[in-house]
Amino acid sequence: MTRGPAKWHSGHQTRLADPHGFLAVTSLHWLSEQPQRSAAYTDLATWRPA
Repeated sequence: MTRGPAKWHSGHQTRLADPHGFLAVTSLHWLSEQPQRSAAYTDLATWRPA
């Protein structure tokens, strides 16, 4: 019975570590009510709340 959970865990770790998996996220930016501009993307438009 322990093979099932171990196999799942191994696959889960592989999927997380995939270049496009969840752990590939490099940062999160929470939007606020104020217009924002990212210093990394100065050529892009400023986000403004609707």
